Amino acid sequence: MIAFVDEASVTSCEGRAYAGITPVINVPLGKVQMTIVAIVIPCYGVLYSFIDNSCKGPQYAQFLKDAISFIRK
Repeated sequence: MIAFVDEASVTSCEGRAYAGITPVINVPLGKVQMTIVAIVIPCYGVLYSFIDNSCKGPQYAQFLKDAISFIRK
């Protein structure tokens, strides 16, 4: 089974917008308000999780474990 994992963050912007959704790689982690981690499985659907602040290794690993457990059911 092929799956694609992606993450984006909701940040506090200093520009015209109140908040913006940007790829995590382009933002300092101090500005991250919320992280959205998603796994896209073709012909199946999308599983996603909202995480407060920036997503670190343990939260990312827990999301992957939960997604694999859900797929196996």
